[in-house]
Amino acid sequence: MGNAQQAAANLNQVTVQAKQAMADLQSRDLFAKAEATLNNTKDASRQLAQTSQQVNLTLADALGPDHSGENAGQNIRETFSNVNLATANMAEDTEALKHEFFFRGFFKKRGFYSLKDVTPDQYRSDPYFNSQRNRRAWLSAADAFGNDSKGNEVLSAAGEQEIDQLIGTAKDSIVGQQIVVEGYSNQSSVADQMAASRSRSLIVAHYLEKHFHLSAKNIGLMPLNAAAPPSSGKDSWDGACLVLLAGTAGTK
Repeated sequence: MGNAQQAAANLNQVTVQAKQAMADLQSRDLFAKAEATLNNTKDASRQLAQTSQQVNLTLADALGPDHSGENAGQNIRETFSNVNLATANMAEDTEALKHEFFFRGFFKKRGFYSLKDVTPDQYRSDPYFNSQRNRRAWLSAADAFGNDSKGNEVLSAAGEQEIDQLIGTAKDSIVGQQIVVEGYSNQSSVADQMAASRSRSLIVAHYLEKHFHLSAKNIGLMPLNAAAPPSSGKDSWDGACLVLLAGTAGTK
């Protein structure tokens, strides 16, 4: 009985203390504050999720294909190529560049500033670029190109070796040599052909600049989709072609 009475007394004391604690919590409105804190946390979580979604959408839009079908990596490569070209241009006299930039005789006669002003059809039909004296090295897409871990198309080890052999046989004459990098693609849609052929010409041009320290102003890009020039002996191609123009080595 004594133990029971003591237990009852302890229970009463605990009950009183619990009531006092509850009264204290209620008097300071801690329950409402706790609920408000939880609600704020939920709101912050929702806002964070929305922000993350917006960031993902923005990145997807920025890194995704543009209206020409090129992704950010391709555009960045072309931007750096243009920067190199602009740097090379500034090192020369501006007026001279207007008449002699890249293939001096060709552009002087026709009034073009660079190869960018020549359409694929004009390029295919012009005897300057179709001369049998021009040296060509064909790179097939199956052998010379592959994909990196991110799925971007890059030169394969075999492709680099083919280019190295070509430059090696040219030896010192490659310095100052005007080179056209033709890009080709036989994909099903014309838009995909345009994007892939342009990208492949850029990939090869950057390898020439980086690996052999060739001047960007001596390397022209010509995306030709799938159709090769008649003088090449090929109706179509998938990959790239390096064209060493005859009689241009060492020209300024």
